[in-house]
Amino acid sequence: MEFNYEKLKKDKEEFKNMIAYELSNYEARITGMATVALDALGLKFDDLTSEQKAIVKRKIIMSKTIKELAKKMS
Repeated sequence: MEFNYEKLKKDKEEFKNMIAYELSNYEARITGMATVALDALGLKFDDLTSEQKAIVKRKIIMSKTIKELAKKMS
């Protein structure tokens, strides 16, 4: 099976999964920066479609909210 990264990036659900995965990695969680996650995927925010930018923004908000809730619960 040939891995087609370009096709994967264009699939909305797979893009969401890739961003969520990278935002959950240690460095991205510590910095809170989307650029860390995007760099890991070889992407630049300015090169994303408007839909992809919105996905990244929503995922950042979600990850920050989860991080804040975890702090409150500990």
